[in-house]
Amino acid sequence: MNEALINFPSRISARPVVSANFLVFSLMMLFMILGGGFNLWALNLAELPYLSNGFWVWGLVSWIVSLGIGSYMAAIIGKAVSWQDGSLYGLITWATSCIVGCLFLATTTGELFGREMEIPFLWGAFVGDLLALAVCLYAGHLGAKGELQLELSQETQEHSHRNIKLKSATSS
Repeated sequence: MNEALINFPSRISARPVVSANFLVFSLMMLFMILGGGFNLWALNLAELPYLSNGFWVWGLVSWIVSLGIGSYMAAIIGKAVSWQDGSLYGLITWATSCIVGCLFLATTTGELFGREMEIPFLWGAFVGDLLALAVCLYAGHLGAKGELQLELSQETQEHSHRNIKLKSATSS
């Protein structure tokens, strides 16, 4: 059997996920600085668990938007052409961003996970991460759909260029 006929392309690559995580945290920092500019919070991380509801809502929306954009870009950078691959990029981007985000919070605030957190805060974080997961899956799907449309349009352009070349060659 000819080995060239068997092609098992990789479903996922680490490069797009790492790139997406850099994008997620860069956007998150940008949004949080913007929130600081609107005076939603002060730059004292020791008071993080005690900040106002406006801060937490802003942080949640920033987190969801950042993860959505990162998942979309991961699917495009990874050249995912099926919705399953795009959603898989979204899932992996969400998972790695959650882990890295928790590590950032634990190292910057020190006692954040050692303190007694209120139940509504934990439920809010849980629901927020579920929303972020749904957005990541959908954004990865959209990124794969966009990548597929881009490939189809490039194939159509190449086909039309070949036809033009053939017509000009036959008419001369």
